[in-house]
Amino acid sequence: QLAAAPEKCCTWLTTEEMISAVHTAQVRSIEPCIEYGRVWLITQLGDRLNCILPFDDEYGNHFENPMDIEFRHIVFYQKKIALKPNESKALDFLYESRNRISHLGILAYSEIDKMLRCALKNEWNMLF
Repeated sequence: QLAAAPEKCCTWLTTEEMISAVHTAQVRSIEPCIEYGRVWLITQLGDRLNCILPFDDEYGNHFENPMDIEFRHIVFYQKKIALKPNESKALDFLYESRNRISHLGILAYSEIDKMLRCALKNEWNMLF
């Protein structure tokens, strides 16, 4: 019940305190799941990433190792990489989730549930 409706369980907290507590919990528990998803996606893409490597990003960082590639790079090069529909859906979900958490937002319970189910089984095809 806490994950699905924290406002019903944390009545002693202000709304701001509750959102901050939920965000902190999601950063600690969901961010690693997102990273597992990133590694899964890079593994799925495999040799298709060779068409973009090596490259320099807009900040001057040089990338040669596929495991160093970030979601934003895959988004930028997605046509060149030729993402399959399921890979595109996984990328969208993981990228949006990471961005929301990174920018102090919180994920809905349904998103957390989906993320944890995929991460626990390392079966990210469950996203679609």
